Amino acid sequence: MKIHKVNWETLRSQAQKLLMSLKVNETEAMIIADNLVDADLCGVESHGVSRMAIYMKRISSGVVEKNAQAIIREEHPSSIAWDGCNSMGMVTGTNAMKRCIEKARETGCCFVAVNHSNHFGMASYYVKMGAEAGMVTFSGTNAPPNIAPWGSPKSFMGTNPLAIAVPTHGEPMLLDMAPSVVAMGKVILAAKLGKSIPEGW
Repeated sequence: MKIHKVNWETLRSQAQKLLMSLKVNETEAMIIADNLVDADLCGVESHGVSRMAIYMKRISSGVVEKNAQAIIREEHPSSIAWDGCNSMGMVTGTNAMKRCIEKARETGCCFVAVNHSNHFGMASYYVKMGAEAGMVTFSGTNAPPNIAPWGSPKSFMGTNPLAIAVPTHGEPMLLDMAPSVVAMGKVILAAKLGKSIPEGW
């Protein structure tokens, strides 16, 4: 396989233009593109621009609502219930985290629960936002049942990722992991590239 190096800003711009070709507005297209390219820059190709075809198919088929206006169902001093209205997960996730940071500045902490959204990309994208604001930040999401509990032949739990960021004097201390042996995205990427996966995945 021949590898072509591409400047990350050029890649982000191209991803944004592709999304805008499907009538995703400029702001939302940039949020999605930035999320995907950030994953590639972090070496998490399973959640990078390799997912563009999947997202574009979901948008063009109407499975996901483009330019959806998320709704805050409930808001309290340190918590928010956020309805994503079937929006792109990266857009709702970014907007929810921005509001969470604003509220945490006012009260000292905030928790946001989002439902009716979609795949939100790399979980650490959101906790880095909090760490840059000087806050210890947690982020997680659910997923369809892909993991069989130990000793079971049947899938029961999701590959639900958890990310944590702690600000430091330099780069934040960061953890982003799935409770499975490997993130499902890595299995999908291997299939796309025609590569075999190790026994145990």
